[in-house]
Formats: sequence, structure tokens, C-alpha cells
Amino acid sequence: EVFGGVTAFPVSEDTPQRALNVYGKSKIAGEKLVRAYTCKANLRSIIVRFSNVYGCPKDHVDRVIPNFAQASLEGSPLFVSGHKLVDFTYHTDASNGVLLAVKQLHEAGSKAKRTSSCVDFNLASGHSSILAEVAKSVVRLSNSSSTVALMHSDPIFVDRYSTTMNKTAALLRYFPQVSIEEGLARFTREVRAGQTFPGGTVASYRAAL
Repeated sequence: EVFGGVTAFPVSEDTPQRALNVYGKSKIAGEKLVRAYTCKANLRSIIVRFSNVYGCPKDHVDRVIPNFAQASLEGSPLFVSGHKLVDFTYHTDASNGVLLAVKQLHEAGSKAKRTSSCVDFNLASGHSSILAEVAKSVVRLSNSSSTVALMHSDPIFVDRYSTTMNKTAALLRYFPQVSIEEGLARFTREVRAGQTFPGGTVASYRAAL
């Protein structure tokens, strides 16, 4: 979200930030606060930017893949906005990335002199997927009769995201292990086994909008 309306892909940590909405701008503001306090208090810090983390059965139904999975269970249509290209990161990969970041922060602090530093990382899978194809995969894996319907995209939301993994690989030794295909298969198996999401059904969520 912080990179927003960039037109050159893949982005890197050094790509200028161009948030399109309040959500993205609030993230940029949070990063600035971290950097400012890191400098003022002479600390070391790490900023991690996640990319569409999914796969936890305790996730909320208003998030995209849980929404797709719950709609498939109900036989409801899956609505996809525009022709989005999204980098989905399986939750165990994201968790591992955080652990590696903490380890790197600890090791840097034990080896170096007491100097302030703030390092940022784009934490993703490194592979982008067409959102409509992800929706179709969820329907297929769920053995559902649901249909996938395209809607007009909203200009205040990001339509495309892909990032290089060079920095995370070099400094954190972070290498994602779960592909989108395997992650969706694991997730839909858990959902079909009776896992539920906080917030009720897709129908109740949509009715509240």
C-alpha cells in the first residue's frame, strides 16, 4: 500500500512511496515515526512491509482469500475487483520472515557499536498472481459451484504489486517456501474440514456494508 501508484515493477525498498489512500498514508506515517524515534533514542529498528498474508484459519472473513473460501463454501459468487495482480504470502513464510528480521536485529546489535539504524524490508512471496485466477483456484479446490464475477476497480486501491526479494534474501536469508498453489490447497482443506472465520458468513458481512 505504501508504494501505491507506482508504474515500474517490481518495486524495491528504495522505490518512492506513493500511497493512494488513507490506509497507505497511515503506514507511511507509521514508518516515519519509527525512523524518527529510532534516531532520537539511538536505537536499532527494522520495518517489515507485508504483502497480503493469508492461510491462517483464524483470519477474518472480510479479507480477500478467507472471503473467497467462505463464499465458495456457501455457493455464493466471488466478486473480484478489476484485473488485480497480487503477491500473496503464506502465513508461515511471513512468520519466518519476522523471526529472521528479529534475529538479524539482535545479531547486528551484538556486533556493532551503539549507533542508530533503521532497515526496511519488503516481505512477500516474490511471485504475483492474477486475483481472478486465485478466485477460480479457490472455487476449484473447494469443489464449489460458485461463480467468479469481475467488478470495476476502484482507483483508490492498488491494482498491481510485485517486489524484488534481493534485500530480504541477502540480509535476512529469507526464502519463501510455500507457493500460492500449495498455500491455497492447504487453506481450503482446513476450511472444508470445518474451520470458521471471525465475523460470520460472507452474506452477513456484505449485508453490513
